Amino acid sequence: IAIKNIDPLAKNADINIRFENLNNLILLQSLNSNYIGSFVSYDGINNSIETKANLSDIFYELCNMLNIKVICVGKIKEKSLKNLCDEYIKRLSKYSKIEVIELEDEKIPQNLNNTEIAKIKEMESRKIQEKLERIGKCTIFFLDLKGKEYTSEEFSKKLDTLTTYGTSTLVFVIGGSLGITDSLLSLSQNKICFSKMTFPHQLIRVFLLEQIFRAFKIQNNETYHH
Repeated sequence: IAIKNIDPLAKNADINIRFENLNNLILLQSLNSNYIGSFVSYDGINNSIETKANLSDIFYELCNMLNIKVICVGKIKEKSLKNLCDEYIKRLSKYSKIEVIELEDEKIPQNLNNTEIAKIKEMESRKIQEKLERIGKCTIFFLDLKGKEYTSEEFSKKLDTLTTYGTSTLVFVIGGSLGITDSLLSLSQNKICFSKMTFPHQLIRVFLLEQIFRAFKIQNNETYHH
């Protein structure tokens, strides 16, 4: 975002903001209206708007926008499930920056033994760890059958507490269908279990995105959670 013609000492000012891409415009539009106020004009050709707003609040909101990443091993193949994920990603963009990172899964042979299971888990876990290292400083949540089962309200409060006290990047990790290694799991104490029951692996991504969206709705006292 390029901001021009602003008196840096002005608390409120008529400002012109040029967006390098429309995602940033959508981001600004989604910010608290108490901070942004009403748009004066929007230039669709140059991707710029003019508005009157509190500059310190704008910068605070832009710099502190929560960044959520979901690392998944494997792709969603069913179109209906993919459409559901895309819908929740779209809805979540109102509350945070969100990115789903898909890593290639390993082919599972029909006749599987313990040695092959360990090998596949190690290879997929290595890919996850490499991605985590590239992301850098973040708070990690692993989806794990031995993890904690939260209510939606508890999960919402957990995310709210983390973001209130300085976490700007949350990373949720969904391993492959065989799971991930204990050494990778040891990187974080945050482990989530949606249920002790068994579900199709691809459904877990939908569950996760929906619960993150629900958490924001609960935090903001918005109609959705019943």
